[in-house]
Amino acid sequence: MADPEQNIEEGWSTFAELKDEGLVRHIGVSNFDLAQLERVRQIAPVETLQPPYSLVDRDVEQEILPYAEAQGSE
Repeated sequence: MADPEQNIEEGWSTFAELKDEGLVRHIGVSNFDLAQLERVRQIAPVETLQPPYSLVDRDVEQEILPYAEAQGSE
């Protein structure tokens, strides 16, 4: 079984290439933590983010949402 943590840059580079080639319009991630977002951001901007978020699981409000807001204002 592949270790997703090791393949983050490779996978994100592939997504960025697909976007550059015009094969996809937007690229995004799901369930990434802050460290992973920073890693892929070095390759290409994260355009969409789908974190786990509900009334029960609000951890995303601590780091991820402020980070996304700051990145969106650049």
